[in-house]
Amino acid sequence: MQCVSEFNWNQGESDTFKSATGYFIGSRGNIKTNDIPDCAGGWSAANDTLVLKGTKQPRMFLKDAAGKLIMLDMKSEEISWTQNVAQLGRQFNGALYTTWVRPEDESNPANAARLYCDANDGTGNNLWCPEMDLGESNLCGFRSTSHPVTDLNANDWTSDAVNCHLPLAEDVGSWYNASSSTWVKSQDYTNLFYCGLGSKNGQKLASHPKQTWVDHFGNALYLTSENALPGCSKASDTKCVYGSGQTIDTMLDYDVHVSFDWSDDGYLKGFSTTLTQGSNTVTLPRQSTPNQADVPIKGGFSEDGRVAILVQLWTSKGEGMSWLSGPTCNYTNGETPGLPAISDTTYTMKNIRIKNTKSGAERKLTFKTVK
Repeated sequence: MQCVSEFNWNQGESDTFKSATGYFIGSRGNIKTNDIPDCAGGWSAANDTLVLKGTKQPRMFLKDAAGKLIMLDMKSEEISWTQNVAQLGRQFNGALYTTWVRPEDESNPANAARLYCDANDGTGNNLWCPEMDLGESNLCGFRSTSHPVTDLNANDWTSDAVNCHLPLAEDVGSWYNASSSTWVKSQDYTNLFYCGLGSKNGQKLASHPKQTWVDHFGNALYLTSENALPGCSKASDTKCVYGSGQTIDTMLDYDVHVSFDWSDDGYLKGFSTTLTQGSNTVTLPRQSTPNQADVPIKGGFSEDGRVAILVQLWTSKGEGMSWLSGPTCNYTNGETPGLPAISDTTYTMKNIRIKNTKSGAERKLTFKTVK
């Protein structure tokens, strides 16, 4: 496991966020240095089972025995796993997901963590990359979402999209350079780098960088229940079969399977997610293009289809996770009888399998014992 961060950088301010960059980016652009996190105490593993703990909200890349990142090829592979979300109330999100990494960092996980990027600027470093959320889940909701990064100036996303430079010295504001222990002027009060597609002046769509439309318009499928999202049976790309006592009973283990529809032209056309529990099976497909934002997806992922696999457990106070839980989810950690306090909450994944869709060859992930 390669730790990327402890705690989620944009969720609350009482816990000190730590990232592999060695920076903590706080409210009002308050940039501090801190120790590189190792996620110790935030997870345990043995055999084919991985447990994430609410104490640290760990975000971690998966590594193989040789110390390289474990990659998923969406062009030719599909992925399955079994999980238990029985302790994850409305504030939690237990996730198995993927992001793009530079090819040279596949064998250098520490650098991949330092340059971590996703479609939601997940460590506040202003690095934006394609992301595929295989499963984000708790007791009340489950989502699979493709987040291709597409420049609305009609440029394809390519590996040189991660083309970062420090803010110009004449810009207003400042950032802290840990190596020289000095403050450097910059325009951006919260980010250490400018990155992305196109020219500096061509990246804005209102107040948002144009290539980051996916932060708001990712292509999601959603499983929930009437108890958590009244009227969900009428919503598109949604099935009301998921929750405590539902067809997929979230008080018990269930299996997840995600497959991909990859175009011969080199882009993700869509994907399909199947949840299975005993004799109950629910399958929901999602088309990526055309989409509700009328944004072309071609070029939204790297043409080779390769993405690195990560796990994460994070929490959001108040209504911050309602997009996943639904507005009327009635499970709250520390309040609902039977649910542990946030600090004692666990999310369990096991039997993670990656299968080649042509040859049928399967890779099964096992873990060194860590307590």
